[in-house]
Amino acid sequence: DNIPSPSLGAEPDGHLTLEWHRSRRRTLSVSVTPNGELHYAALLGPNREYGTEAHFGELPVRILELVERLFRK
Repeated sequence: DNIPSPSLGAEPDGHLTLEWHRSRRRTLSVSVTPNGELHYAALLGPNREYGTEAHFGELPVRILELVERLFRK
């Protein structure tokens, strides 16, 4: 409930994109595929994280954790 709304976009391949930006060095991008995969890439200061999670109707815990880290003070 405390997660800011992402910016929404569409990719040329038809995937949807959700993006959260706090600053140039603190950002998270999630690409949603038609078959339910969520490909994500995060830049959290000097750290980078990326991967793929299955989507079953709710945002996976790993992606929620990244959003929380992105906006942590």
